[in-house]
Amino acid sequence: MNRKRTVAAFDFDGTISYHDTLLPFLIFVKGYVKTFFLLFLASPYLLAFMCKIISRKRAKEQVVTLFFKNIPLNELRTFGRRFAEEKIPSLLRPEVLCQIAEHLKKNEECILISASLEVYLEPWAKSIGFSKVLATRLKTDGRGLITGKILGENCWGPEKVVRLEEYAGERDKYILYAYGNSRGDRELLDYSDFPFYCGKPVVK
Repeated sequence: MNRKRTVAAFDFDGTISYHDTLLPFLIFVKGYVKTFFLLFLASPYLLAFMCKIISRKRAKEQVVTLFFKNIPLNELRTFGRRFAEEKIPSLLRPEVLCQIAEHLKKNEECILISASLEVYLEPWAKSIGFSKVLATRLKTDGRGLITGKILGENCWGPEKVVRLEEYAGERDKYILYAYGNSRGDRELLDYSDFPFYCGKPVVK
């Protein structure tokens, strides 16, 4: 009988990092003054999301539109690589990095699944040994310019399971560890064999 492979799926913001990383990335790209001005312009949409008038995806698209519309995706990827190298290391929880290292030491497959932007998560994750990054992707037009729309769905909640199924295949073919810290990770934790919430195992 073939032994099942083991997959360890990690959320990023608040799980591997101490807190949300989108705001630090926006500041890294635009600077403090312009970032908070643009967030002020986005505030009606953010308030509408908080009041459950619009979806999480639509609110995020409004932010992406204000900050990045018509910027070449390759240019934003350059910012993402620099952010991954210069800023992300100081935002990380050492104990979770040790957990990732333990999985990698056992030759287990580590996957990052996050609602944050792929443009900065992918270079960081690849640099420490993650096999795959499943994160929020930005749509571009025929010239490679960011449209302000998200490609597919925002990688949050049920979408995390959808993306994992698309990548990893049939669920009975592997053992799944999952690490999360928020409501957006609930479906992924429920889907796993060994769920960890805020670093602690969940009794199923």
